[in-house]
Amino acid sequence: MTLRLQIIIGIMLAALLLLIAGAVRAKRLEFRFSLPWLFLLVALLMMDIFPGIVDWLTKLLGIELPINMLTFCGLAFSFVLIFSLTTSISRLNERQKKLVQEIALLKKQLEEYEKSEDD
Repeated sequence: MTLRLQIIIGIMLAALLLLIAGAVRAKRLEFRFSLPWLFLLVALLMMDIFPGIVDWLTKLLGIELPINMLTFCGLAFSFVLIFSLTTSISRLNERQKKLVQEIALLKKQLEEYEKSEDD
């Protein structure tokens, strides 16, 4: 990788870090959802600054080509992110169900109270 390309990639990664930090600060993105992206960007920045890390990881994992290792890591990151979002959706769905049930009970109590007031 040429020095020029490393600088361009570094600038783009730094800009993405600032974008995510700005979204968290403006409360458009929760901090817990930004953590995987921040870890990914820091890891990519380290690989950009020290390109030998990619070759070392490739040999350590026994993968033939560095691009295959990067593809594998991208796929693994995607799976982790999808699992994290799926668990969040599941939790939110459960909370929504409980809230709907509580509203139905409160509505029934209100109707019973209004009925007893009319009598």
